Amino acid sequence: MFTIVPIPIKFQILIVVISILYIALTLFIQRKVSDTKKMRQIQNKIQEVSKELNKLIKNKAPNQEISKKQKEVMPLVTTSLKLQIKPMVIIFPLFMLIYYILLPAVFKSISTDTVTIFSYNLNYQSFFFAIVFVLGIISSVIILIYDKKLAKKEKLKEAADKEAMDKTKSPDLDKKEIQTNKETNN
Repeated sequence: MFTIVPIPIKFQILIVVISILYIALTLFIQRKVSDTKKMRQIQNKIQEVSKELNKLIKNKAPNQEISKKQKEVMPLVTTSLKLQIKPMVIIFPLFMLIYYILLPAVFKSISTDTVTIFSYNLNYQSFFFAIVFVLGIISSVIILIYDKKLAKKEKLKEAADKEAMDKTKSPDLDKKEIQTNKETNN
């Protein structure tokens, strides 16, 4: 039977700091590498086409129409997946580098020490993974909420811009009609 030796608190703090830095770096990379606005536009288009596709299926439309809609949505889904995977090309190797090279080099002296969380004994790598996992979920939820608010603001702005354009177009059209009527009468 082996003795459980706790990881010293200074090393626990260092692992948490490394985890936070990793999450911050991955968020930065995701924002720089992927085009979130384009991603939102594509996802909105996918939702629209999917709704139309579901209506066609419910209304028992001909297979040709359904197939046409499916062909319309597939390139959008492929593009969406590419945009989501693109940052992972950088993030995953970075995680592997930290997990398999940096952490063992820094924490070699405590390789058998553990941290007990919810009755689980975690070594330094498992502790790092658990912290990254939890912080990743929390940051993803925060980013999701932020992006939804941003998308809502963009939609409101687009609607306001469209309304302003409609208002500016109407008087111009009225003026043109009046001029055309004057010219016709003369």
